[in-house]
Amino acid sequence: MPYNTILADVQNKVRPLLVELYADSDKITDELCNRFVHLIDDHLEQRSEELKTFDKNNQADWFKSSETIGYVLYADLFSPEAPQGQKLDALKKQLNYFSKLGINLIHILPILKSSGDAGFAVDDYEKVDERFGTNEALQELISEFHQQGIHIALDFVLNHVSDKHAWAVAATSNDSHYHKFFIWSESGEPWEQVPDIFPDFAPGHWDYVKKLDQWIWSTFYKRRPLGYAKDQFDFAQWDLNYKNPDVLFGMLNYLLSLANWGVDVFRLDAVPFLWKERGTSCTSRPQVHTILKIFRLGLQSVAPRAVFLAEANQHFEQLVEYFGQGDEVQIAYHFSLMPYLWQAVTTGQVKNIQNVLTTRLPAIDKTHWWWVFSECHDDLSLEMLDAETAKKMADYFLDNGNLPFRQRQNEDFPRAISGTTFSLLQGDLEKIRLLWQLKLSLGWTPLFYMGEELGVENDLNYQKDPIRCKDSRFVKRVALTEERKNRRLQVESRESTWYNTLKELIAWRKQHPCLVKAPDFFDTGNPSVLGFAKQDEQQKMVIFANCSDLSQTVKVPSLGTMSLKPFEFLWKNVEI
Repeated sequence: MPYNTILADVQNKVRPLLVELYADSDKITDELCNRFVHLIDDHLEQRSEELKTFDKNNQADWFKSSETIGYVLYADLFSPEAPQGQKLDALKKQLNYFSKLGINLIHILPILKSSGDAGFAVDDYEKVDERFGTNEALQELISEFHQQGIHIALDFVLNHVSDKHAWAVAATSNDSHYHKFFIWSESGEPWEQVPDIFPDFAPGHWDYVKKLDQWIWSTFYKRRPLGYAKDQFDFAQWDLNYKNPDVLFGMLNYLLSLANWGVDVFRLDAVPFLWKERGTSCTSRPQVHTILKIFRLGLQSVAPRAVFLAEANQHFEQLVEYFGQGDEVQIAYHFSLMPYLWQAVTTGQVKNIQNVLTTRLPAIDKTHWWWVFSECHDDLSLEMLDAETAKKMADYFLDNGNLPFRQRQNEDFPRAISGTTFSLLQGDLEKIRLLWQLKLSLGWTPLFYMGEELGVENDLNYQKDPIRCKDSRFVKRVALTEERKNRRLQVESRESTWYNTLKELIAWRKQHPCLVKAPDFFDTGNPSVLGFAKQDEQQKMVIFANCSDLSQTVKVPSLGTMSLKPFEFLWKNVEI
């Protein structure tokens, strides 16, 4: 298709989407359409020949490969000994660590210039934070990892910017143009129905800006939340006003610039919060999906093999909406499954895993994709569970020395827990092995968090920091020193046992491509034993997972009677 024809096609596709958001007049729509096409044209010209070749040599659904195993890390914590400014160079030298473990997709947590929230308060979207290195160092890392068959995911924080971002600085300097990039209030009066994300240490959704004597919308970190007489933090995250098209195009420009660095997966941070409307919860509004469609169209026009990952901790019915009709995100974290994995290995109850993976699954399995995780850089969220189940799980983890996070005013238990996998399960490798086996066998792409493979424990040193001490999630953001990583080479060390256990399980997963498929559950007749089948063109297997600390017996008509030891994971090949 001729180049001009491609741009004309893009313009025709974006027009109705822009009308949905900014339907003031045909003239304004024409201007916005032209602006969109010119932005695409500029970034297409800037895309390197190396990346264009990479685009041609990779399949559009590369992320659905049965070989893909994901790993999440902080660049500074993974290479803590590396000098400031050389963290990315040090990470590049660790390629062998990932390859031997079987990792081929690495999510590097925020590395753009930032003033807080472990990188999620972005000061500059066009510059790598000097603590980690340079723009060139990141692009070299991506290029080298690509050559070794490893894809790279980065965060794209599109709901908010830090209060030190150029737009925010201009807005607080009485620049009328940039003042409209944000949402303001003279009173700071809370809007009803809006959720309180950080009630423990940054409550509400307004942040007081003393310089202007106004309140600005801030879903997450605030310097001075409503009700506080002085600043609580030395940074803030101010939500963007997507009702202003300049915000949309500004963020799209940032996105496409990062895509031209070679990023393969963009984790869309806090995506449900993009559109605010009084009288609603201001989450998952219809306009959010329109914005995603515009971003998806722009990204696919410039970097056709790059994909979106939704960070949308929503109920399942809302979560699946982020896939759209194949025109929004390609991947989503399976937030609905995650707490039930923990419930299974801590209580022996498995029915909820089957329930959540059966609900509406046939309709979405062929066109959409999940990242299956048990631990990440954030808390272990219990928000989706009923109060009784959430309290039981919270009590279990708190009794084991883990920390509370996010507590509702009307409840006597937290709705989230902070802790490493080791600490959450008291270092019980039998349970943890089963947890890993479930992640690797239930389907789609399994995800592992840094240190999970080394048996890293909670680290309370964050409590000595006057800012971080308020956020218990830092208990699991633990430095992986060279000494700690090298202990994986010492026979009989904890690190060696855990690393090699996971390495063997990942190798097993890759030997059986059918494991990437969605599970076909069957009744085992035992509430503690999960049973499911996996099948592709070459293989069919049945799997039994005993999530109880007692031996269990199951009877399956076609397979007979089987006995399983505590926390045993058993699989068998069967004829197709």
